[in-house]
Amino acid sequence: MLCFQKLLLQCVFLEVICLNDDYKIILPTSISALKGSCVVIPCEFSIPDHEKYAESILGMWHFGNWGEYVSHPDSSKVVTRFKKRTALIGDLQKHNCSLKIDEVKVDDTGPFCFRFDVPGIVKGSYFKHEVLIHITDSPDVPSINCLPELKAGVDLAVTCSVPHTCLTNPPIITWSYTNGTFAVYHNKTGNGAWQVYSVLKFIPLASDHKSRLTCTAKYWGGKQADASVLLNVTYRPKNVNIEYKESRVKEGASIDLRCASDSYPPASSYQWYNVIGDQTLRLPQTSATIYVQNVSRKSRAFFCTSQNSEGLTNSTTVRLNVEYKPEILSESACTLDITGQLTCQCIVDSNPPPEIEWRISGSNLNESNTGLKSFSINNSRGQQNTVTKVLQGWVPFTGNLSCSATNTQGKASMSFKRPMSDLYIYIAIVVAAVLIIAIGAGLCRLRVKRNERKKHDPKIAFVNNYEQPKPERKTETQDDVMNDIYENVQAFEVDEDIYVNVSANK
Repeated sequence: MLCFQKLLLQCVFLEVICLNDDYKIILPTSISALKGSCVVIPCEFSIPDHEKYAESILGMWHFGNWGEYVSHPDSSKVVTRFKKRTALIGDLQKHNCSLKIDEVKVDDTGPFCFRFDVPGIVKGSYFKHEVLIHITDSPDVPSINCLPELKAGVDLAVTCSVPHTCLTNPPIITWSYTNGTFAVYHNKTGNGAWQVYSVLKFIPLASDHKSRLTCTAKYWGGKQADASVLLNVTYRPKNVNIEYKESRVKEGASIDLRCASDSYPPASSYQWYNVIGDQTLRLPQTSATIYVQNVSRKSRAFFCTSQNSEGLTNSTTVRLNVEYKPEILSESACTLDITGQLTCQCIVDSNPPPEIEWRISGSNLNESNTGLKSFSINNSRGQQNTVTKVLQGWVPFTGNLSCSATNTQGKASMSFKRPMSDLYIYIAIVVAAVLIIAIGAGLCRLRVKRNERKKHDPKIAFVNNYEQPKPERKTETQDDVMNDIYENVQAFEVDEDIYVNVSANK
């Protein structure tokens, strides 16, 4: 009875009819709101002949137990503490009576009641459908979905979501990862609550391993909350390198080498290689650390491979700083050019670099007294560390010349032979050329004389005894015979003896 009387007084006070079931409304009985932010109370209503009065319907909101308006078409009727903070954002012609309250305060709890007015026709409040607001001081923490196994270089999508009750100004979600793309979605969960989703798509890198991915929800009004997850990214070994303690090692000594790498999961197997000249030898060791014995200058280059479930990676080739005593190379020599200038080269393979000295007849070279000058040229030949000491001067090569090289590992020396001047070589070439020309000229002259002699010799006529009749044979005296022989000899007289013999036997 008391409740009925109270309801009757409210109807009389607000000048409304007590609404029957033909006057419908849908709205939540309670809704949460963040202090300092905004809240939208969703509301849908209908009255008899709604479409008929659609253009003239007015809507307002007031406190449920008494008639103070929190929203009214006439802002002067709005209670002071709600002025400029509320708005009826729904379209009444479309049955929407939603109310927005901005800058929510602690005492904005309600209850709140919707009232309609068709001027001169009907008006009423939905007292049976009041809304309470639950005020929270802190925002909800965003939620990040469970991440799948992350692989470096493989596309990944991560979702961050947060609930809210302010449809017009939802929270803005941002990500700590800036190299991806994201899309935002909204989902209605009921009773005025919404869920905003942000889906981040990116390609994780090896450098993202053990980093935190954070999403931050910034609410209308300035408050914010964040959530983060630890990224476990699997990737093949990277930054593979060979580590060792000794900065230098003596030739023939031993050294420990370690194949270090960065990978997740950690490397499970290793392989070692030794580079000797143009050949690459696979070593039998498969552990992360190996013990190398009898290190030499030729076998000082190594590299390794590190492998895990994601793949394998080679290290760069490391060349150990192997120290050894000097070695004077066989191409070291002295020469004299055509002008008589002496040039000697002492080529030394050595590590560390040697001190090279020239010596003449067992004594150190005195450049000021001999007129010889020396200088060094640093060079590298494959795996050799060579230094060339050059000696030059115009002084005749006298005495025994030698080169000595010394470093911390030992000493070496070499004697140089007396060089042949290029001048002698040139003279020999000229003499040989003159002799060849002279011999050729003599042969040509002899051939010319022989040809001239042949031109002046008498021509010999041959008689065919078969064609001409034989003369009558007469008795010849000894004198006639001798004369004929003489004449024939004169006719056939040439240099060749064979012609003389033929004439004599005719």
